[in-house]
Amino acid sequence: MGSAIHRANRYDKYGWAFISLAMLAFVLFTVYPIISSLSLSFKVLRRGDYVFGGLTNIKRLVGDKIFHRTIGNTFIFLVVQGPVMLMLALVLASILNSKLKMRSFYRTAIFIPCVMSLVSYSVLFKMMFATNGIINNFLMWGHLVKEPIFFIMTIKLTPCFPV
Repeated sequence: MGSAIHRANRYDKYGWAFISLAMLAFVLFTVYPIISSLSLSFKVLRRGDYVFGGLTNIKRLVGDKIFHRTIGNTFIFLVVQGPVMLMLALVLASILNSKLKMRSFYRTAIFIPCVMSLVSYSVLFKMMFATNGIINNFLMWGHLVKEPIFFIMTIKLTPCFPV
């Protein structure tokens, strides 16, 4: 019993070690900007310095006509476009799962945009890292290398990092 608890604690440490980098990135790039912008929303710029202005910015924002229009647009996007797209996706999925003539063609036609971005990304990187590509030309122009580098690993790893 004691060794099982000790083993579980050791695995917990490994788990926390693996998740710590992701949590650090989340806090650094998500939580901190949100808190910083919230803090900044209560400040005003006076003589080159940010000083506490209370609800001044919020009062000005509530009275702005463009703000009201953007809130309306966002509401329409949230309430109308989201459910419509969800229903359209469900209808298309059920149609493509039914006994339909040329079902494979329709499935391919719908799936092609997903594949095309990966293909174009791969072709672009292959061209950039070719022996006569822009990366090698830049390295040779800057006298950082004497001859072009053959970037075989970069070309092979390109599909692993889709945009």
